[in-house]
Amino acid sequence: METKKKIAMWSGLILVFLVPICLFLYNKFVDKPSEILTTINNGGSGVILVVDVNCDTCGEVGDILKDNNVEYYELEKFNTEEFSNVMRLIDLDSRYVKAPSLITIVDGELYSYLLEIDNKAELLAFIKNYHLGETE
Repeated sequence: METKKKIAMWSGLILVFLVPICLFLYNKFVDKPSEILTTINNGGSGVILVVDVNCDTCGEVGDILKDNNVEYYELEKFNTEEFSNVMRLIDLDSRYVKAPSLITIVDGELYSYLLEIDNKAELLAFIKNYHLGETE
């Protein structure tokens, strides 16, 4: 009889601590809304760098953006749900977007883009032409 009470007590204690921890972890990591989608839906502005796990130059492009004080969101092309949702919202055909690509959003709408970046000079000209990295 004592053993059953102890088992019930320990089971109750475990549930009391385990359920909140599981809910916290779920809300923190699984049910996290995309920052990019939130920005677009709220009419915000930003720069998106499209990357892919097989992209050899994505890190270099990210470094150039950082060196030029360009704050950006990273959008992983292999995350098909988020990628598809972003492309649909900004009305850009995802078939043409290959990593690395740079997309600028102004007031929640597509403003400009540079697809399949393979030239540092072209990227630097894009940054300069669209005044990316400049503080207002």
